[in-house]
Amino acid sequence: MHFKHFCPVLAFIVVTSVPNLSGEPGAQAASTTGDLRQLAELTASDSGGVRDEFGFAIAMSGNTVVGAPFAHGNAGAAYVFVKPASGWTNMTETAELSASDSAPNINFGISVGISGNNIVVGSTAHNAAYVFTQPAGGWKNMTQTAVLSSTNNGSGSLFGGNVAIDGTTIAVGARDASFNRGRVEVFTEPPGGWVNATTTAHLTATDTTTNSFFGAGLSVSGSTIVVGAFGNNNDTGAAYVFVKPASGWNGTHNQTAKLTASDGVALDFFGDDVAIKGNTIAIGAAGHNNNTGAAYVFVEPASGWENMTQNAELTASNGVAGNFVGSGVGVTPTEIAVGAPSNPGPGVVYTYVKPSTGWKNATETSEVTATGSQELGSSVAIVGTTVVAGARASSTAYVFGP
Repeated sequence: MHFKHFCPVLAFIVVTSVPNLSGEPGAQAASTTGDLRQLAELTASDSGGVRDEFGFAIAMSGNTVVGAPFAHGNAGAAYVFVKPASGWTNMTETAELSASDSAPNINFGISVGISGNNIVVGSTAHNAAYVFTQPAGGWKNMTQTAVLSSTNNGSGSLFGGNVAIDGTTIAVGARDASFNRGRVEVFTEPPGGWVNATTTAHLTATDTTTNSFFGAGLSVSGSTIVVGAFGNNNDTGAAYVFVKPASGWNGTHNQTAKLTASDGVALDFFGDDVAIKGNTIAIGAAGHNNNTGAAYVFVEPASGWENMTQNAELTASNGVAGNFVGSGVGVTPTEIAVGAPSNPGPGVVYTYVKPSTGWKNATETSEVTATGSQELGSSVAIVGTTVVAGARASSTAYVFGP
């Protein structure tokens, strides 16, 4: 999850089912969350109120981690939630994560990522990403296991504004590096576990320019890293796919493929948020169609990733200007969750299920909002049939499921 470009507003609890998700006559849905309902409300036990922006960033992989970059005098915090054995329920955190060198205004928690027993948390003011490894007895209040830093970005690069992790790979975005051209740094876990480290590899795109903001969107799955650059081509935006070479993540790498929207125009901000799982990529374009927004789906060709436009465009059947659909995106092999924080109006999370015939242009399968929330959907994560979404302006996160 990452440092958001869009800052919309508001929300309350409605669930809607939309039967034909594919836009194709006779298409059948795969296994789905069906009608989403609110399962739990997640909050911080030491909440300072809405100014904390708890829910600014969210990640889920078994457990859930929520960033609150403006908590504790903007020092920030990250909170871990472990699903109870009896199922999700309204709860405060299992553990609170903090930086050992915490100080006011470092915005720790502005980005978060989780994979297995490891969590990574970004801090732009400290120009660092912090790694936390789960103790043998389970998650507890703790400071970091390791600090990841870069010698190439300098102050003001927003290194740590976006982080992503999968397995032994961590990617950290610095979208404002090199006059906002942007850069992504890659770190590989040593055999003995995470330790303080500097960059293993650098990712750049061959056609980025000043104000491309390469690294604004970031996601990792297996050997593939996807990087969004919402400022590319006069804020039309683009995303870049990097596939790990046989020699590993070392040195400097240019993209394997560039992804764009076939109907992209200036101020779409395509690539502000990206997500990948396996061979499926979802990319948000919250500015599309006068800030109505959309999300785009890309499926890896049989021959491997190549320069391409989308396989499908996902829109909201009730979308209007100012919804910002695509501000947050999450993906599984068969389902995509998309946040629409809305300004003004209730924030919404939409889900889309892959038809048996493959991804096609679609409107939502279901949608859900949450009572009293503001900017619901500004951050989104999905695992299996469970969706977690942040409502940053009300410092709350919500768990939804069938």
